[in-house]
Amino acid sequence: MTRHEAAQDEQSSLKTRLLRDIHRIFAQADNPEALATQDLVASLLQDAEAPWAEYGTKGLNAYHLSNLLRDFNISPANYRFDKGRQAKAYMRNRFLDAWARNCPDLVEAAPEPEHGAAPARMPQGRPPAAPAGTLPVGPPGGPAGPKRAL
Repeated sequence: MTRHEAAQDEQSSLKTRLLRDIHRIFAQADNPEALATQDLVASLLQDAEAPWAEYGTKGLNAYHLSNLLRDFNISPANYRFDKGRQAKAYMRNRFLDAWARNCPDLVEAAPEPEHGAAPARMPQGRPPAAPAGTLPVGPPGGPAGPKRAL
């Protein structure tokens, strides 16, 4: 391996570790719709076995987190939490694709969020059946079209 390839491989495994740690933090919080950036950074820094406390010169911060997640097209956005509090936050649904691609073992066991029902899925293979009853066939107003006033 060249030095450049080795550095890229190390950075890639670090980003995968970050995705796994964020998945764990969402799971510990019962998979909320969003986590405030500051809360997410604080949770990452609390893990003594993770490299986040030594990341950069003073440990991981919101700027570093945003840069690490940029390759996955994940960025924070304004989010209104309960009691009207608004903050920059990371939405859980923005991580789903990155988790599926980079940590497929995590996604299979991940539960759906509790706050809403899962959307109904159409059965595969056949189109939906036509509604019961008869519908008029032809242009509006009958076979000859709309009546004209003479």
